[in-house]
Amino acid sequence: MGGNADMRNRGMLAAGLEAELRKNRMRLERLRDEYNRLPEGDIFIVNKGKQCSYYFYKDKKTRSLRKNDEMTGKLIRKRVLTNTITALSIYCATLEKADCQFRKALEKTGKGRAVKTLARIGELPDRDRYILSPGEYAWKYEDYPKNGYRREMLRYKTEKGIRVRSKSEKLIGDKLEKHGIVYRYEARLTIDGQDLYPDFMIMSRDGKIVVWEHFGLMDNSDYFFRACRKIEYYRRAGFTQHTNLICTYEEDVEDGAILDGIIERFELTI
Repeated sequence: MGGNADMRNRGMLAAGLEAELRKNRMRLERLRDEYNRLPEGDIFIVNKGKQCSYYFYKDKKTRSLRKNDEMTGKLIRKRVLTNTITALSIYCATLEKADCQFRKALEKTGKGRAVKTLARIGELPDRDRYILSPGEYAWKYEDYPKNGYRREMLRYKTEKGIRVRSKSEKLIGDKLEKHGIVYRYEARLTIDGQDLYPDFMIMSRDGKIVVWEHFGLMDNSDYFFRACRKIEYYRRAGFTQHTNLICTYEEDVEDGAILDGIIERFELTI
């Protein structure tokens, strides 16, 4: 991979590291808040043969606790949180250091004529030939059977000129193109003698095929039952949700961050 897709992936790696740090900082803040609401003092559990004894410790004073006391449960939770907060604090500190080092290293590699040349490669005609791997390029551009149903309904164009049937499909197509993801639109997929035409058929970076179906009219009962039947056909062919079948609905395309999250979760860009 090279050109714009390479530069985009470098930026996505940096953003991914930042997102991981942000997510864990928020988790650390929640855990600390919970910890601060728990009672003062500590708990010690002593193993005495086949039984354990519970002790409350505060201000250098110790007293015994019953196993099922509410105080016992809260102090056990506090002990668990202490360990988790310590480990998570170390993890966040490590991420902060890695994020700083990674960005400094990227900055050093982002200078000079080689980088300018890389940017100009992305501006060349038919630039996919340079950006995509040979296998990705061949798969994307080879002739494949397409859905012939009411082609006049292909009223919308993605940023790269692929005609689709709805604004929602255009938003998905634009996102895939922005992330440098190779896809086919409404390519024929035959399952048990039944021809299906997935909205998007995607080749992931490891060469596996992922199907992305957008269900935009689920309030319509006939459409709903056809969608369920289509998902069942995919299941028979080994396409299952959360692995290699993506199903989205109208509310999913209202926020571009949701589509970015789906692309990241299915690891379509790396």
